[in-house]
Amino acid sequence: MEDNFSLSIELQCFVHDQQKRVSSATNVEDIQETLAVIHEVFSQGSLPSFSSLDEKKFLKEEFSRKHYVGFADILLREPVINFLPNLDEEHKNKLDSFFLQGPASECFPVLVGAMSQSSKTNNIKTIISLLEKFVEEKRFVDIFVQKSMNLNQVDTDFTLKQRNFSEKQLVTLIVSLPERVANKLRSKMNSIFYPDKYFVKVAEQILEAMENLHSRLASNVKEVSFLFLSEVVGRLCMSGYGKSIVGVLLPSFEKWTMTSPLWSHICQKLIAEIPDHVIEPVIENLLKEAKNPGIVGKLLGDSILTNSRLEFLFTTKFLLLRYYSNVKVLINIIGYLSGCKRRHLLIAALCALFDSWSSNSAITHTPYNQHVYISCCILHITGYLSNDERQTHKHELLKKLLIGVQNHLESPEHKVRRLGMIVAECATAALEPNTERLSFEYEEDDESKLLKDLSKGLKAEVMQKTDGLKSRKTKMFESKVSLEKSQESELADVIKGRVGKENDDDEDDDLKPYNIDEEDTETQRPLRHLRDCMEALLDNNSDNMEKFESALKSLEKIVCALPGDLDEVCVELMKILLHLQDHFSTDNFQEMRFKAMTAITVRCPVPVAKFLTDEFYAANYSIIQRLDILDVLTASAQELSQPVELKQDKPGSKKFLPPGYNNQMNVESIPEWQRVVQERIEKKTKRFTKGPSKEQPKPVANRFSQVAGHFLFPLMTNYDHKQSTLDLLGDDCFVLGRLIYTLGVIIHSARGTPMVCTMGSAMIEFTWALRYHQEPVVRQVLVFALVMVFTSVPINLLFSERGAELFEVHNWLKDLMERDDNADVKRTAIQALMVLEDAFKREVMPQGKS
Repeated sequence: MEDNFSLSIELQCFVHDQQKRVSSATNVEDIQETLAVIHEVFSQGSLPSFSSLDEKKFLKEEFSRKHYVGFADILLREPVINFLPNLDEEHKNKLDSFFLQGPASECFPVLVGAMSQSSKTNNIKTIISLLEKFVEEKRFVDIFVQKSMNLNQVDTDFTLKQRNFSEKQLVTLIVSLPERVANKLRSKMNSIFYPDKYFVKVAEQILEAMENLHSRLASNVKEVSFLFLSEVVGRLCMSGYGKSIVGVLLPSFEKWTMTSPLWSHICQKLIAEIPDHVIEPVIENLLKEAKNPGIVGKLLGDSILTNSRLEFLFTTKFLLLRYYSNVKVLINIIGYLSGCKRRHLLIAALCALFDSWSSNSAITHTPYNQHVYISCCILHITGYLSNDERQTHKHELLKKLLIGVQNHLESPEHKVRRLGMIVAECATAALEPNTERLSFEYEEDDESKLLKDLSKGLKAEVMQKTDGLKSRKTKMFESKVSLEKSQESELADVIKGRVGKENDDDEDDDLKPYNIDEEDTETQRPLRHLRDCMEALLDNNSDNMEKFESALKSLEKIVCALPGDLDEVCVELMKILLHLQDHFSTDNFQEMRFKAMTAITVRCPVPVAKFLTDEFYAANYSIIQRLDILDVLTASAQELSQPVELKQDKPGSKKFLPPGYNNQMNVESIPEWQRVVQERIEKKTKRFTKGPSKEQPKPVANRFSQVAGHFLFPLMTNYDHKQSTLDLLGDDCFVLGRLIYTLGVIIHSARGTPMVCTMGSAMIEFTWALRYHQEPVVRQVLVFALVMVFTSVPINLLFSERGAELFEVHNWLKDLMERDDNADVKRTAIQALMVLEDAFKREVMPQGKS
């Protein structure tokens, strides 16, 4: 013990002398001499007065433990570092050996700290070259192994010239090294420190460290901890490059877990000991990169049963609070939760998903993509349920399902209603497989196919793996079947042709004459008068079917011909068409009815518009009839606003005039001398233009100008009055959205008219009362109506009348753009802001300059 103490004192004095010598060096020779002596002590433990093997071993360990950091710090500070680039090759190798073969967990913080404190470019490059070699030599492996083996290591207290880096600080240096190097070198950074390459190298060295630790555990070394490695993996994934890190680690983990239980234990230990504050990006990228749920189960085991953070991530955050376009994520989550010891978590997650899916507030305020993701999770979990679980939880789940389906079908958005239908079909089929299946009518697309495929549970994964093979086989089979069918059809045509020629004469003899009654010819004649059409439409007798169809087909043409009694019967005829029903399943019934109603409104706009706007808020009308009223008003306003070309008089007949008659008369009437003078003038005249090449369009009055008020203002009244059959501010918000859309189209149709400014002001006031409506469809249509105002009304007139309101509208649009939950509303608000600002710059700014 006394010998070791004396050796320690002797080494301390020797190192202190060398530090003084190197600090006061004035040339590179002094640095080289000191470096050679210190390298002997560092590498071999050799001092001039001690030569035994035990003494050398002790001196070597003592130098690395107590004096390495201090001397390394002196070498990397001025003025010593200024001489390092001038070392010869031998001493450069000794310098590299000193930093690359020393204790890695102490050398790395010294290098990073010296780089942060250096300000000269040459010194920074010297230190970064050492760091580059440190990374290339895989010294991180030594750090990882050392920190995993030294379980009882106590942090050493350094002097003012030394630094004490705890394990967390060391992890911070490892993770932030690319940023620190970039801050020093800017655009001249070495490619090895690019984040993509650097983090991949660190991940590869983590794998090498794990192989080293595995070999130690296999040789009965028990003092191994994975806390430091877990911290490194978590912090690396938290830095934003989790996909690269997991992409490197996961293939090796998958291969190792297949080899031995020890490897499975090591991988589970590494993932399970990741701190809670950094485990989320690791698990998220693991779920994205894992090929199947089995890999997730091997890496996590049953750690979710003891780790509350993992339970929260799997059952709440990844299912309810986030959504992923990659279907693999939800397949891995649900597949992992379906393990035998984790089934209760699967049922709890399904109940929570149903609660969120059936909530009316969630349907309104969550993005549609997230709602689709929740629907996929619900259907995929129902495919995993066993018969006992179905029977146990069937009534509870069906109750939540029915509430959710009702809320979905009441939604004003078509895609939400359609999603509710698909989930209702698949979920009821999974919960009650032996009963009659629920069926809705909707269009099939990729989304519906995905939902139905996921509802098959475990079979959905098998289908994804075999899709390519199946598609090839089915295509080959279908091509063969189509070829056989085409050959059979050709053969049948040939046979029919032959038989037909043989039987033509016999069939001619069997034909019977057909009696054409006078009544049939009368019913097939098209109707020519409005009152006849009205009588035919009011007659619901089955014998009147052909007359009914004839009246409906002829009605638009008759109205467009402007008969004399149209003004008298227009309102009555519109009432008939509004209540008309398709009793005979007439082809194109809705289209012909809509065209006839639009034609009547265009020809008699004032009385018909008054009738329709009054009836829109009247009682005892269905939602479909109210929507028909809005559609007719919209189409009529657009048609009335279109310019109508004036009829031009037909040119007179010239069949009695010989060709070129007018030209000959003009030439003969001009004297010879005048013609010669005119030709000379034409030759010497330089013409820059010959007038317009095309005939200028003739201005046409806007037919909608005089009647626009009859379309707009009555529709703005009574929207807040609740009736038994109409509640625009309540359940019938879809009709409210269509109403606002109609108002916007009417204002756009009235652009350029004297009344448009008044209409625009009224529209701003109307939309302002509904700006905080809870339905995103209504908010989106409100923004659309405001855009119609901005594009139809001169912005300077709006500022003169509604200046304060326009600034409030601008702030409201910005608030929608930043805070609204719905992506469509945000996109529409951005477009409206662009239109408003562009209109302001185009019309207001030039006037300010002038």
